[in-house]
Amino acid sequence: MVACTPWKPLTPINVDEAARTLPTAPPARSAPARSVPQDAIGATLAMYCAADSAFLDCQYCRAECDRRVGNGDGAAADALSRYFASRGGRDEARQWTVTAAELGHCPSVSQLMHDYAPQGPLRNAAKLSQVIDAGATRRCPAALLAKAAYLQDIGPHSAAALYIDAATQGDCAAALLLAVSYLDGAFTELNEAKAYYWWRVARRENFAYQLPPFVAPRLARFYEITHSAVFCSSAAEAHPRLGRLGDLPFAQLVDDAFLDWRPGREIPAALERYKDVRSAPPTARLPPAAPTPAQLSSWRKVAIGPRGLRSEPTSREDLYAQLQRSVYVVFAAPSQADLVQRAQIAQGSAVAVLPDVLLTNCHIFSDRPWALVLVSGQPTEATILAANLPADTCVLLVAKGGLVPITGIKPAKDLRVGETVFAIGSPSGLQNSLSEGLVSQIRTEATSTVAA
Repeated sequence: MVACTPWKPLTPINVDEAARTLPTAPPARSAPARSVPQDAIGATLAMYCAADSAFLDCQYCRAECDRRVGNGDGAAADALSRYFASRGGRDEARQWTVTAAELGHCPSVSQLMHDYAPQGPLRNAAKLSQVIDAGATRRCPAALLAKAAYLQDIGPHSAAALYIDAATQGDCAAALLLAVSYLDGAFTELNEAKAYYWWRVARRENFAYQLPPFVAPRLARFYEITHSAVFCSSAAEAHPRLGRLGDLPFAQLVDDAFLDWRPGREIPAALERYKDVRSAPPTARLPPAAPTPAQLSSWRKVAIGPRGLRSEPTSREDLYAQLQRSVYVVFAAPSQADLVQRAQIAQGSAVAVLPDVLLTNCHIFSDRPWALVLVSGQPTEATILAANLPADTCVLLVAKGGLVPITGIKPAKDLRVGETVFAIGSPSGLQNSLSEGLVSQIRTEATSTVAA
């Protein structure tokens, strides 16, 4: 067998030579090697690459993987990512992971979602949204699940369709959420037969399923989960009501249908007749009206007083760590439909001054009166309470509360020109970025009562 040489850019692969350099030759055939289609040789090379990325040290294997990536093979791009990762090429590995995700390699999509998530090593809200949308377009189950969890409150019909798509492919977390929704009507109609069906699907798996972004809070309302992971079968069996559905008349129909279940199999149409007549179509839970800042009659002062920091920070790092949790990402859109479809959305930031009140800039809502605030990673509806357009300052109310108020507030009258100031905000593509500056001038007319 011809030994492989280290990789370097090559001319197009020679099929006969590639066949001779395979680390383990396939079973001998009576036909000459040239009669073997190049795609078959390429598939064999890709199989070796997938089994052990060390085979990519072979120049022909590497060239074949390059060729397959050029033809849209995401698995080949993933093999290259793992190859560079095993040799300490972190940046190259990341680039190939991004390429694999763009080509529809679902495990790479899942990896990027975890990396860009709020708790991930590369926290980036804008890139996370892009990866989720791209992965959902290619029907990657984890991306479908993440997008459904994000949309569940503002677009329940869209969320239900995404959950069903993911669960039909065998995603057990999506099946868990469908089971409780068909039981209680959270984002679907009531149908105990379908609840039992998806409960059976969820029980197929019992490994530690690492949940994509936005999903853990949804599951934690109904099941026992460990941090960002869930053991689907154990969680399903522990639910106090779902297991008892097996005693109802439709259970035999579901059990018989489940005997032939496999990923991709649609839910039996016969289960539709068990829909509860009390079901009402779920609706998006958004404010009934969304006035623009210009429609608000007058500015109302927020009833808060000066507060000192709990402890005086000794560095920029300490200051950021102490205050950044009180700064929230704000999204604004022209309509409810635009929010659901993520169209024409503006992004900004707001600082919490009370557990349910934030201060932000009014220009975010110019022609975009529908507002959402990210609270613990979940989109939460918000209402514009008051506006001071000359000062570009708006007050937002988050009815559900749960905000962390800023720990230090200084009266504007105590500010001095030349003071060092820091800004924490969320410009497009970033979340809670830190910048430094100084007070350049102070308005002579008091247009705001506090500075945070």
